[in-house]
Amino acid sequence: MTICWNGGKIIADGRFSGISGEPVADGYRFKLSIAFNTVGWTHDATPPIVRLSLAFVSAKIENEELHLAHAFPELTIPFKVYAYGAESWMYYTLTLSGSAMEKIELLRTGRGVTLRLRLQGEIWKEQDVTPLQETVDCRISQSDWIDALKQCGYGHALLFEVPLPASEDASALASARYLQQANEHLIRGHYDEAVAVCRKALEAIQASGNDLVGAMKAFKNGKDKELSLSHRELVIRQALMNYTHPAHHHDAKENIIRYDRSSAAMVMGLTASVLSRVQASTPQTSPLSQLPP
Repeated sequence: MTICWNGGKIIADGRFSGISGEPVADGYRFKLSIAFNTVGWTHDATPPIVRLSLAFVSAKIENEELHLAHAFPELTIPFKVYAYGAESWMYYTLTLSGSAMEKIELLRTGRGVTLRLRLQGEIWKEQDVTPLQETVDCRISQSDWIDALKQCGYGHALLFEVPLPASEDASALASARYLQQANEHLIRGHYDEAVAVCRKALEAIQASGNDLVGAMKAFKNGKDKELSLSHRELVIRQALMNYTHPAHHHDAKENIIRYDRSSAAMVMGLTASVLSRVQASTPQTSPLSQLPP
């Protein structure tokens, strides 16, 4: 991107130089750094002054462009042009909602992303004012985008605001660690792997064989109305185990089932819900006696 005065006299060249993230209460905030290399002004004795305001932001992924929101500069102090060249930086803050983030991730499918900033501003030179409208493409690699997602807290809650159990705690369940691994796979676009790790998380909290067999037998015999709540939960968990089976047991002789982002996210949401339920439940004696005969 090049900023010029009257279409020909170069003032500065602009380029994207970095991205970071920070958590906020109303969404996910990113800080985009734009570097400006000003050239030495030798055209006359009065160099121009550039004042930047807001920027319109969209996400570009291959042939798709998703209009997002406005980004605002942290400071609106104009930068001046001198007789010698210099480098300065502008930092734009972009706050996105959860739904906007999900749309980006749906388009991104594990790749990098380009955020297009349409900068708005003014160029002042003595009494003359010229509107400034320039575009800079922020090409963000997969690794830099994932780092920014982690910094702003994206992925710590998944679907319906179901919390991921913290695995940093020494007493955390192995299943919680599996779930966080699955979240890493989801962000990187490895959907089969995300589902396979979710199955490992479910296996780590597998119910006792007698409880499960009894619940499934009652369900198949049409006595589901007599099932207790705990046994209904066992049926749900078994259904989820069945759904995730193809990801855990790929057989070259069979048709391989592939999971997409929405199916992997569904599995993660259900798995997180099951884990939260298990962690919230206190140990109880076997409910076999509650089963219908």
